[in-house]
Amino acid sequence: MNKNQLPYQIVVFKYNEQQGRPLMMEHSHFTLELFYLVKGEATYSFFSEKENRVISHIIQPGQFVIFKPFLLHSINTESSLNYYNVEFGLHSQTQSVIDFLTHSEYVLQYRSAIKVLDEWKDVLHFKDNRNILSLLQRYQKSVSFSKEEYQNGYLEIFAKQLLLDVIQCSPGSLPTSSYNIYLKRALSYLSMNFHQNITS
Repeated sequence: MNKNQLPYQIVVFKYNEQQGRPLMMEHSHFTLELFYLVKGEATYSFFSEKENRVISHIIQPGQFVIFKPFLLHSINTESSLNYYNVEFGLHSQTQSVIDFLTHSEYVLQYRSAIKVLDEWKDVLHFKDNRNILSLLQRYQKSVSFSKEEYQNGYLEIFAKQLLLDVIQCSPGSLPTSSYNIYLKRALSYLSMNFHQNITS
């Protein structure tokens, strides 16, 4: 690794998915993944080894989830989505991302960050009350228009600010069941088309 190169890399993608297109099939990877929903509604699912079952939650605009590396997960929707996907990984795979973060000097400065990492099971689900969306937008714009020699500097500043903001965000609400979207539509259809009391 180049001595001036940071030990980690962060890639930020912005997506606009049209209705009816598949989003993320079940998969896993060695990177830490942050999924930030800007517009639409989606359901994310993951396999919990501790509970030995698939768990599903709905994510709403202004919320984001962080998937642990190697966690089997998927994201599904029937609506059009606008979202950011952030992947955090190490250049060397001899050390785990979580271990790297836990022993990072920057993380050790914040007790709340250590607590979050210690208690992290599979997925972190947050409501954005620190304007992380603006941070993602600024970072993507800065990297796009900056010279290559400045990009490490932007990356380091972004990584530290993102960590600081994430640990100060509030936990998001977790409506369970991947069928909530469909249930909501079914109830809406019934209320619009059937006016007779079906219990009578």
